[in-house]
Formats: sequence, structure tokens, C-alpha cells
Amino acid sequence: MNEVVIAYITDDNYVMPTIVSITSAIMNKNESSIYKIFVIGVSINNENKKIIEEFISKNINDKIYLNILHFNQHYNFDDSHPYVTSAAIFKFDIANILLDYDKVLYIDCDTIILKDLTELFKIDLNDNYAAGVIDYFPMEILKHNKNIGVENYFNSGVMLLNTKLLRENKVKEILLDYKNKNYDLFMEQDTLNYIFNNKVRFISVKYNCIINLWEDYNHEVLYNFYDYDIFKEEIVVMHLAGPKPFSKDMPYINYFYDFYYYYQYTDYF
Repeated sequence: MNEVVIAYITDDNYVMPTIVSITSAIMNKNESSIYKIFVIGVSINNENKKIIEEFISKNINDKIYLNILHFNQHYNFDDSHPYVTSAAIFKFDIANILLDYDKVLYIDCDTIILKDLTELFKIDLNDNYAAGVIDYFPMEILKHNKNIGVENYFNSGVMLLNTKLLRENKVKEILLDYKNKNYDLFMEQDTLNYIFNNKVRFISVKYNCIINLWEDYNHEVLYNFYDYDIFKEEIVVMHLAGPKPFSKDMPYINYFYDFYYYYQYTDYF
């Protein structure tokens, strides 16, 4: 059975792009794949609850299970980051929220899913906490991995999580303790990198292609960093990190159309 367990996290700021991302995942999944998609909703207002519930009712079937799990925001962290809200801290909770699953694919809501996710979900985690894609900007531009004391630095926007091991080792408590004592430049990403250090399987950039990099930086440098032969493979997850195609400050008009293509299949259109 090609079952894929997926988790999203959203708050009122990101309900619309969450629905667009899920729509893209549904439209591009293989017929034989079964998706179990859980939306962790953080302090969602009644209007957005209704929007999500109507979306679920229209898309659920024998191959697509959709559910929203509502939580009040109980983490008191700085919410001033321009592209990340404190709802992201709920990434620490995924293993304990989805107790029935030993492996969960977490996906940020500012993504477009272009291919079936079964191959990604079947990656063997062994004794790693997660599989993820190395992040060019923090490593090569900011040298931020050295600031927090890790050799390699992954982007937490797409993570295949070993939720069984995370529960067994009570990693949520370790993550929160570190987060409470340390400044995190990217809300939760430094914390995940520091605590998961040496227990991450690094995977192809096609599973988390941060598309604005290819507009902002030299292509030859990026090809060398990510391995050109790998990047030529078709992108599975396009990550719209940084400026968003659904915001007024989006400078990359090409990626507006990638987003808009799936947006038009939602009730927002």
C-alpha cells in the first residue's frame, strides 16, 4: 500500500496557501497512492475553520483522508519574523500529536507539490530523527551553521520525521528547552538543526527546492552546491520561501503563476 502520512501547520495568516498546497498535492498524486493529510490549525478563527472544513468535505474520498486538528497557541515566542509565525513551533509537537504514526512527512504551507510523494515518504530513516534538504542560504551566505555549531544545516520546510524515535527519546522536551534558552534566527529551524545534528539524512534538493535561490544567486554556484545532475531531476516540492506569491512584495513573477495555477482550483478563485 502506497500510504503517505502528511502534516501541515497553519494559522490564520496561512490558511489560503495551505489549501493551495494541499490542492497541488491531491492533483499530482498517483492514482494508487493514499494520502492521509493532517492540518494542525493554530488559533484558527471561525471563518477560516469553516473554509478548511468545507475544503475537506469536498476532497475527502477513499484515497484521500483529510482532517484538521485545532490547537490554541500556547507558545509565547517572538512573532516578528517577516515570513515565519510562531505557529511553526508546533513542528516540535508533530510526533506527539500524531501518535498513531511512526513516520510523518511534514510540509510547509508555502509549497507547491508537483509530483507524487510516495517515493519521498518511503525513504529509509534508519536511526535518524529526520530526512531533509541542505539549505544553501544559511550555510553558504550566512555561514550560520557555524554560529550554532553544526556541520550541515537543513531547511525545516520539508521534513520526513521519524516520529516513533522522536517520541521514544522525548525530543519535544529537548527542543523546547533549547528554544527557550537560545535565540533562533529562523523561528524554529536553528533549534531543529542543533538538536537533530548528526541524526539527519540529507536527501535530494528536488524534495525541497527553494525556488527563489535560482533568481537571487549564481546558477553555477548553486549547481555545484546541490549537484547539477541531481537538480536536473524533476522537482517534487517547490518551496516558496522568502517573499510569497500571495503577498504584495513578491518580486518573482514567474512563481506567481506556479502558485496561481493551483489557486484557481480552490474556492478562493
